[in-house]
Amino acid sequence: MSALTRMFRKNQEKAPVDGGKLYKIINTCSIVGLFVTVGLVVLMIMGTIKCTSSVVGIIAAIAILCFSCILALPWIRKIENNEFKVLSYVFLGIVALSCLLWIISDIVIISQYKVIKAASLKDELTNEESTKLFNSLVGSLNYLKTAVFISIQFSVASFVATGVTKYRKTMLPFQVITYVSYLLCDLWISTFLFTINVKKINASNVGDINKIFIINENLLKFLTSKAIVTIFVIAIAYVIIANAIIKRQEQRRLKNASEDLAKGNVAVVTSANSQETPVATVETPEEKLAKLKSMYEKELITKEEYETKKNDILKDM
Repeated sequence: MSALTRMFRKNQEKAPVDGGKLYKIINTCSIVGLFVTVGLVVLMIMGTIKCTSSVVGIIAAIAILCFSCILALPWIRKIENNEFKVLSYVFLGIVALSCLLWIISDIVIISQYKVIKAASLKDELTNEESTKLFNSLVGSLNYLKTAVFISIQFSVASFVATGVTKYRKTMLPFQVITYVSYLLCDLWISTFLFTINVKKINASNVGDINKIFIINENLLKFLTSKAIVTIFVIAIAYVIIANAIIKRQEQRRLKNASEDLAKGNVAVVTSANSQETPVATVETPEEKLAKLKSMYEKELITKEEYETKKNDILKDM
């Protein structure tokens, strides 16, 4: 029995990291890309690679692609498991859009830096040149602000959708607390972004920072009040605590389910002398599949775990 239990637990431990070919390829590329990014940063800090704007832009682009792949992995797995395909395609499209926005931001920021650096080498700039330079910078900052806002909305939506599809009807009170806390954090950060407005200028007010950066002081004062900041901090704490509780309960549920299935592989046979002797009787593949299907229908295991274990049983046949 202990051997069967260990074998089942080993299979269950492998199940969450298993995936199809596309999942494994993207997962491998993202890991390799992150190692390459870290390696380039270290070489640049050590002086082995010259720190130029182009090198920084390339490193940032690799990092953006890697993180985008990581965000796409859960939805690729769902598509390969033939689960929530429409929702998965929607979120994969949003991941691609977010990645494109940040790649463009990377290019725009590096290009803007080169323009400013070239302008700084001149002895003196005319008002028209200064105005053009400032307005170009304003456009870059506004674009970056839009990219940050869209990424925040996508991240919150992705967290909520992933939780709903993974845990479904289990632990609903903790799920509700988590999702409401996500929305409160999203609302505070998004509102904070709109407290700062960057506007274009004309030749008459070049260099006047107050004309460029306009801060909504009333809104900022409201967001930084004790009550609102307290709510924001509590929301962050609830996200951390509720997520930890959900994961702990999920691990306990999977552990109990694996033990129940392992125990089903040992039956007690009564002999003619009415003496109960534990005799190991291996279940047929049909019985194992039926029991596994019953566990899935009772939502004791997820779709991914069901498919993985079913494939293991079919392989043993």
